[in-house]
Amino acid sequence: MDKRLLTVACMASILALAVPVHAQDIEIDVELLRDHYGNSITGEGDFHIDVEGEGVAGIAMQHPSLPAPIVLMQNVAGFDHIEFEREEDWNVLRNLLPNGSYELFVKKGLMIVNYPFIINYALMPPVPTITYPAHEQVLPTPDLTITWDPAPAGVDLIEIEVSSDFSEFSEDVAPTETSLTVPSGVLKPGQSYEVLVEFTTFDLDGMEYASERVIEIFVAAP
Repeated sequence: MDKRLLTVACMASILALAVPVHAQDIEIDVELLRDHYGNSITGEGDFHIDVEGEGVAGIAMQHPSLPAPIVLMQNVAGFDHIEFEREEDWNVLRNLLPNGSYELFVKKGLMIVNYPFIINYALMPPVPTITYPAHEQVLPTPDLTITWDPAPAGVDLIEIEVSSDFSEFSEDVAPTETSLTVPSGVLKPGQSYEVLVEFTTFDLDGMEYASERVIEIFVAAP
């Protein structure tokens, strides 16, 4: 594991003394995201941990290649919401976080909540192919129906997002859908937008896998 993941803390000694329990009043989400922009073949990777629960004071993670948990972050005063994120080139992230069994330890007061999860890249959905519009396409009018190639079996959800510096529209659709018409009024003449299509798979082993394609479009000025 890259040493940049380590923090100058000593929560590991606390873990040795505490007895892990199953999460009750803490919500934990772990996600792997693969992101491609435009027509790029190689993409970025994002490992994201989201923890919600009153008085959360720290997070440590057991990595399969290390003998003891590593500390991701901590704060003695406690948080109600903690996010940890690591962004890297996709291939670099895969080397840092290989397939295997992991475990999070979340400190809440004198209690340690454990959250086991398994990373399995075979479950990562493919990056969507947006068939319309094209990357950097100029639309003659502020009307748009986004289309994409069908999602393969195993995808549980498709998210569509159209955003600019001034507005954002998003909608979740069933994995069988291959198009979405953007409601009238979302696009404005003379503005640029990012269009996102994301395939998501929810795994029973405590992981969420998502792959997304983002393109940029322009709406012609009147």
